[in-house]
Amino acid sequence: MTAIENARQTHRTIGTITANWTPLPNFTHRFTAGLDWVREEDRRFLPRNSRGSYPINTGQLNEARRGIERYTLDYLGNWEKNLSPKVVSNFSFGMQLVDTREELVFATGEGLAVNSNDVVTAASLRSGGQEWKLDRSIGFIGQWQVGLNNRLFGQVGLRYDNASSFGREASWVALPKVSASWVMSEEPFWSFDFINTLRLRAAWGSTGRIPAAGSSLTTLQPAPYIEGTSASAGAIPLNPGNPALKFERGSEVEAGFDA
Repeated sequence: MTAIENARQTHRTIGTITANWTPLPNFTHRFTAGLDWVREEDRRFLPRNSRGSYPINTGQLNEARRGIERYTLDYLGNWEKNLSPKVVSNFSFGMQLVDTREELVFATGEGLAVNSNDVVTAASLRSGGQEWKLDRSIGFIGQWQVGLNNRLFGQVGLRYDNASSFGREASWVALPKVSASWVMSEEPFWSFDFINTLRLRAAWGSTGRIPAAGSSLTTLQPAPYIEGTSASAGAIPLNPGNPALKFERGSEVEAGFDA
């Protein structure tokens, strides 16, 4: 008796290349390019049998092929400078570009003459479909940190983003953040030997989540209909779309200590 098959094969390739440039001891640059390729092959086979082991006893085969390609490009610059013997400044800036493409092709066949011919084209009833997505995002970042006596630190930052999944009426989105910390155990008055290190910290930031690819578009769903003795192509509404769609924004506040 032919056995049921339910399998997935995954092939993945990851590559990264990084270049560093230091024109000055306190001024550095880092460029990184990467790729991530994923291919998945899914197969589910219910062989033809006469025992009534499952609802579909005439044989069924499901095949799916999914491919995902992701390309990234990152740049980060850092400039460190002592503003005074007690004050240290660190300024970072950069950008990130992400391109993601995903494609899915699937087919189903029902009704096999023999189990040895287990391909979709051998089935008496066949159906299939295809999906394709493309998503691109770009962001610019800037961050400035100042330290006083290596004990008190303050930080401000800003991220400026845009994405292809935004609506056509949406503009760039700014995400600021602010944080501060104080290493109290480094102060001269600290005399608690049973606590070696104590750092107080607080932060506030604005966050965002990029919508899924195609969320802002008005789309239709295929809905064939019978006209006379033949089937004709038709469609019904699927996604209403939103031309003003942008980041799903949120804010986070954090406070605590490390000891």
